[in-house]
Formats: sequence, C-alpha cells, structure tokens
Amino acid sequence: MKKIGMVFSGYRSEFVGMGKDLYDHYRTVQERFEEASHCLDINFVKLCFASSDIEITKVYNAYLSLFLVQTCIVDVLRESGITPSIVAGIDVGEYSAVYAASGLTFVDALYFINKYSQAYEALITDDKYAQILVTRYPRDLVEELCAKVTKGDDFVTISVYEPTDRYILSGTLEAIDAVKKILKAKKALVKNLKLGSGLHSFVMDDIVKSIKMYLAKIDITSMHIPFVSGAIGQTLTEGEVVLASLMQHIHAPSHLDAVISAFEDCDVILQIGPGDWLLPLFQSVFPQKTLYTIQYLADVENCIKELSA
Repeated sequence: MKKIGMVFSGYRSEFVGMGKDLYDHYRTVQERFEEASHCLDINFVKLCFASSDIEITKVYNAYLSLFLVQTCIVDVLRESGITPSIVAGIDVGEYSAVYAASGLTFVDALYFINKYSQAYEALITDDKYAQILVTRYPRDLVEELCAKVTKGDDFVTISVYEPTDRYILSGTLEAIDAVKKILKAKKALVKNLKLGSGLHSFVMDDIVKSIKMYLAKIDITSMHIPFVSGAIGQTLTEGEVVLASLMQHIHAPSHLDAVISAFEDCDVILQIGPGDWLLPLFQSVFPQKTLYTIQYLADVENCIKELSA
C-alpha cells in the first residue's frame, strides 16, 4: 500500500470561490459548511464563495475559511478510504493536519481558531510589523544580520525556515526596512509579503497567554497517524505533546525545511486545500515523488481514482 503524506497550506492560500465546486457536488461538504456557520454565526457560503479579495484575506476570515475547506476535502477523501500516513501543516494548516490525523474534532478546532485569529488580527492591525521573503542568501548570514539589526523592541527574526536558502523574516517596520536595504545591496532576492502568517517571535507571547485557556479546553487525543510539528520538525503522536507543540509554534519559528524532510518515506504527497506555493517546495526536495494539489473537484476525483487503484 502506498504511503500517503498530507500537508495543509496556510495564510496567503485563500481565494474567493475556494471549495465551491466541492460544495455543489458533495452533501457532506454542504453539511460541514452548515455546521461551521451554526457554530460561529458566520455565513461561510457567502464568505467563501461571494465575498471579495479584501474580505477573504482578512486574517480572521482567511484562517477559519481555510480550515473549513481543508477539512471538507479530508472528509471527502476519507469517505473514499484515502487516509494519510503522516500529516503536517503551515500556520492554521496545522489544525487541519491534526484533524486529518483524528486527533482533534472539527468543532474544537473551529472554536480555538476563532479565538486565536481574533487575537492575532488585533495584533497586526497596528501597522507595526512587516514580513519579507528572502532567497539566495546563506542561513548563518541571515541570522547574523537579524541579530545585528535587532535592538530592544525593534526587532527582525527568521519566522520560517524553508528549504534551499529561503526564509520568511518578521519584525518591526523599521528593522525590516534596514534588513531589506542591506540584503538588496548584497544581491539577495527580497519580496514583500502581506502580513498574515504567524510572526513566530516574542511579540506573540501575550497572545499565547491570552488564548492558552482556550486551547486548554479542547481535547487532543493521541493519534496513530504522526503529526510533524512545525515548531520542532519532529513527528508527534501523543495528544498532550501535540497540544504543547501547537502552543509553542505560535511564538517559535517554523522549521518548514525539517517538516518537508519528514516526508521522505512517502510515496505520494498531497497538498490539501487552496494555494500553489507549498507543493513546489516539496518538489524541490523530492523531485522524484508523486505530488498532487487537492483543491478542486477534479483534483479530488483524480486523487480518488489514482490512489484507490
């Protein structure tokens, strides 16, 4: 039997219309949308299918909608007997991953993401922080540069370690601007990012304190399917350890390079949910593996056909 890895995308993957063809085709997806709408008093049909780019990319809306669409795809694949051997996720995708491993219920995850995304959106609306993507520059020099520029509360840090010398840097506006000037002078590639994915730094400490009580109320059970923690890049199965890693990851950097390496034994890797930026990172590390992006009805049907065979 093929070993299937599932990885779940995070913020910057959302778009208006995501999940629409699945909603039109599967009653189970319609029921899941109804459940989410009832739980949070949000019209997810309108939000996901008929809102605007501005609305869907708001952190609160994006996090909840991504989780909803991703879990709908998991449910459809499950009904066809397709289950993962290992799971991982980016940002909010981690909760979808734990759900896919049957460690977390849909309602519990929705409840927590609702609280977390509210707190996080409030933090970043102050226009104090920024994020950039840096490529073609050695890791040790990026870390050295971040340490040099950081002074007290004015900081910049690597928030995501990606493979092949790619890094997402987060920090205050002034520190980010200083780093950008230095990196561009050294011919590194720098791209501005829309602020929304986790800052993964000490500025998230207050958020951890404020939402800790909510995460403590949800039950994460031990799982037979390993979950790769973005905070430490290791596989976890014990419920309490997974819970601790989710909390840690809020203010600790993402080690996406280590997460990708954990999929080495997989025959097939599925990116579940919207977006097209994550799977190429896996492809760069595993050029010989079979990889699929599963976000549309045709993707789901092709996946079921190929993997069931």
